[in-house]
Amino acid sequence: MILHVGCAGFIGAQQEYLRSFRMVEIQGDASPAPKLATLRRWRAAVPEDFVFTLAEPLGDPAGIAPRVEALAAQVLVIRTPTSFTPTAANREALARYVGGLPPPARMGARLAWEPLGLWQRGEIERLVEQLGVIPCVDPIQHKEPLHREGVAYYRVRGLGGPIGEREMERVVMACEDLDEAFIVFARAEDAQRFLKLLAES
Repeated sequence: MILHVGCAGFIGAQQEYLRSFRMVEIQGDASPAPKLATLRRWRAAVPEDFVFTLAEPLGDPAGIAPRVEALAAQVLVIRTPTSFTPTAANREALARYVGGLPPPARMGARLAWEPLGLWQRGEIERLVEQLGVIPCVDPIQHKEPLHREGVAYYRVRGLGGPIGEREMERVVMACEDLDEAFIVFARAEDAQRFLKLLAES
């Protein structure tokens, strides 16, 4: 099993971050959004085997490919807001977006989808299978892990407040039997605790 563990954005000084982690998720909907020159500089400053992923909101796909290419991102995460509920119109909109992505983004990076609205497990499973994308979910909030063809993308938020030991253990269990997992934490301390738990298990 291949595990990529990191945080949403470089937390603290970049060189200090690189001493602890081999992956980072860059959020394209940050304010201000990082420019292409910044993305290229980040890519050039890290080892060749360092893993970038890129999270972008559902919107105009025209500028996505250069951003994916600048980072050599392994995964492009499409984030839909809480207002994006499971209606037929929204399912069609997501399908059009995925189908309209330029080939470099669609073929150069795997696609993941992060549903932030009120989507039930079965609805997520059907849509990721239809679109051929990886589900991006919080494994703590799902009784059983969601993945596609042995690959998972987890954004670990927990149930509110600091992530407890039992919650951490659920994340570890959610990685069992996977071929590959990308695991993103909001706090570097939590990511480091997870890595320590993995080493001890």
